[in-house]
Amino acid sequence: MDIQEVSGSPESIRKSPDRYNSLSYSLSSGPFVSRNQPVGVSRPPLPSRNVGNYLLYDPLQENVLRAANAHSGEELVCKVIPVSRYREVLCSYYCLPPHPNIIEMRDVVVGDAHAYLFFPRSYGNLGVMLQARRLPEDTARYLFRQLVSAVAHCHNNGLVLRDLKLNKFVFKNKERCVCRAAWTLLMLESLDDAVIMQEGNTSPYYSPGHGDISGSLWVCAPATDVWSLGVMLHTLLLGCYPVGAGLTQEGALLTSQARCLIRSALHSNPNLRLSASELLTHPWMSTHAQAYTQAHTPDQTVPT
Repeated sequence: MDIQEVSGSPESIRKSPDRYNSLSYSLSSGPFVSRNQPVGVSRPPLPSRNVGNYLLYDPLQENVLRAANAHSGEELVCKVIPVSRYREVLCSYYCLPPHPNIIEMRDVVVGDAHAYLFFPRSYGNLGVMLQARRLPEDTARYLFRQLVSAVAHCHNNGLVLRDLKLNKFVFKNKERCVCRAAWTLLMLESLDDAVIMQEGNTSPYYSPGHGDISGSLWVCAPATDVWSLGVMLHTLLLGCYPVGAGLTQEGALLTSQARCLIRSALHSNPNLRLSASELLTHPWMSTHAQAYTQAHTPDQTVPT
């Protein structure tokens, strides 16, 4: 059995001898199934297993395991993917410069049938922590700015993320109290669904096999991610999903700048939506809204 250790870029692959013949399972037999384990029979939590310089423990979810660096003891998460997909998945990570709000892939170990991707540990996701709660605008602004910053960084480097939702953003630190947002650091947990935009293609293009809200083909363009950001902002501020491209009745409780930003992100015409970079420079993102004064000012206009 031959293991390849990947670091730096997809091209920087070096073969290393197999040092793990004593394992009671094979990398090529799958991450959770022993060759001697009958199908359908439950088993106790897995003891630690060595893959490269890492220890693998019991699974957190399907194809995701707890892990640790065997030398430093750092707690990690290991994602297991078919080896046939690992180059495709790694392209998204390696074409993207580091960003504080996007998870960093620490290492990859490639076996005969599976690739093992190692990431830092996270502490739950934003969607579960909110549980349909409405956040004050100042708190939502702090969190939403991190979400938009991650998306804008991907777009500026040629990546469209697709399928964005609050559950895709995880807490980077243990101090994950959304009520005290200054303590909260978020990061996009995965680039697995991202696609690389074709050079010179500035119009929306379609990816077969995916459905959006209307059931039509998924629009794989930056404007699709901006729509998702608008949905997330509506959820942060009002505790519910928007109705199509409009605000719910509770939207009247928001400041005019917040309403303007949501409508700009949820514009029914993708060509008239703000870009992620433009969202970052919107007045609501850079000011401390004062509800008592701004709630009574006229709504800012959105292109029609």
